[in-house]
Amino acid sequence: YSSIRNGAYANYNGTSMAGPHVAGVVALMISANPKLAGQVDTIESIIKRTALRLTTSQMCGTVSGSAIPNNTYGFGRIDALSAVLEGLKYKPSAIKTVDNQSIVQVYPNPFSTEITFYTEGVSGDVLIQIFNVNGQNIFSKKENFNLKNRTTLSLPNAPNGVYFYIIQNEKINLTGKIIK
Repeated sequence: YSSIRNGAYANYNGTSMAGPHVAGVVALMISANPKLAGQVDTIESIIKRTALRLTTSQMCGTVSGSAIPNNTYGFGRIDALSAVLEGLKYKPSAIKTVDNQSIVQVYPNPFSTEITFYTEGVSGDVLIQIFNVNGQNIFSKKENFNLKNRTTLSLPNAPNGVYFYIIQNEKINLTGKIIK
């Protein structure tokens, strides 16, 4: 249901009606958390992750209606409130911890098969985790860091897309976004 010409409203379906709703949710998300401005991949990931999953018994092309995404509902029905609330949690790819003494540099980003994390000010046993946009952990590794550390991870089987990393122990929590 949306506005149409001459101050009227109407029910239609398809991208012509969905597009303005998605744009509106993006505007709400950025208004709630201005740090999301320009973070297209992150916004897209949040909207997909928070959508109400919808399936159907009908086939559309070769895609089953029970799959997510499917050709009838895509990733589902957009949930503006959930997207805004999730967007409020976003912090830019932080390179400094709360104590402003630990940093991480990630390169190359985007990567093809290997990605290197260079840290300063991080020491002790550290857990490195990589998550896909659905929040599934696709990689975990425990490692002992010195104050300056370079770690290269090999992720040749990860499909192209957006991923998030967490490097943490009891003293630090470094997070950011990587792209393959």
